Amino acid sequence: MTHIDGTDRTVPDLAWRRAWGLVLLLVILATAAWEFNWRAYGYNSRVVDSPAFWTIQRKAATAAEDPVVVVGSSRTLFDINLDVWERLDGRRPIQLSLEGTSGLHGLKHLAEDPDFSGTVIVGVTPPLYFTGFAYRGDVFEHFESETPSEWAGKQLSMPLERVFAFIEAENLPLFELIQDIPMPNREGVNPPHMEIRKLSESDFSRNTSMWPRVEEDSTYRQGSRDIWVHTLNQMAPPPNAPPADPEPFIEETIAYVAAIRERGGDVVFIRAPSSGPWREVEAGGFPREKYWDRLMERVDARGIHFEDHPELMGLDLPEWSHLSRASAIRYTEALYPLIQEALTVHEEVAP
Repeated sequence: MTHIDGTDRTVPDLAWRRAWGLVLLLVILATAAWEFNWRAYGYNSRVVDSPAFWTIQRKAATAAEDPVVVVGSSRTLFDINLDVWERLDGRRPIQLSLEGTSGLHGLKHLAEDPDFSGTVIVGVTPPLYFTGFAYRGDVFEHFESETPSEWAGKQLSMPLERVFAFIEAENLPLFELIQDIPMPNREGVNPPHMEIRKLSESDFSRNTSMWPRVEEDSTYRQGSRDIWVHTLNQMAPPPNAPPADPEPFIEETIAYVAAIRERGGDVVFIRAPSSGPWREVEAGGFPREKYWDRLMERVDARGIHFEDHPELMGLDLPEWSHLSRASAIRYTEALYPLIQEALTVHEEVAP
């Protein structure tokens, strides 16, 4: 055979179909082995909760008629079970809570949307709400600037996410995986950075539950607690440092609630359970009377604090900040009528 460069080459007489079949078989076996590895680690075929996926849910909040929307940090994400709520209410809430992110950002995003009118459940985690921290603040920028290719990419990815567990695993930061390798630090040496471990899994409505391994694997659970202790130590202010001033955040909240109510919507605030070092830091650095109570005195909305309701206490928080799967179901069943009562009472007393 003569090629364009003038040389003659002999093409080997191979069984190309067999060769391609062998390649395909090897790819299938490698993919199956990789999938089996991550499923053995505890992963399942679950949605990758990316900014693009949050954007899909956020658009649904505007498009829905009389929606119930949940905003807040990971506590409202983990603790409110959407299946239970839908069974009790007939409507499935739209879950917009974000890990490590103040619920004030989600409330602001809805308040500034002239097309949104619905009921907003706002989770208040004091160290986040009254500092404005936004670990996942990138989702709001993505919502405003999403390109057609980004939208299409997520649409194409989701069918695969329903099948393969390794897709979510591939989004893990390397340092989270390294934490599973037993490498004790020298005495007196603390790691400069500890990545928050995988704690949850979500379905395709962002209904989120605690990852079973946190509940069932005592070593993994203790590792998660150790990371929280490290994180809380980093969050702690230096001696005599002034505490966060709640006033700017209260003023913002008042304005956002007023905007939603003007369009016929309503807002309820909830303070979800915490325990152990998390509750100690919150009580010491963000005392209830100065933060939560002052917010409730000023804002034109009702609030539900878990300490005021025995049915919201005594629940299982394996790593001190989020409810176990079983406790999230109990919590949602107990919380739902309290929220309905708060909405009714507020409507009756509203001018």
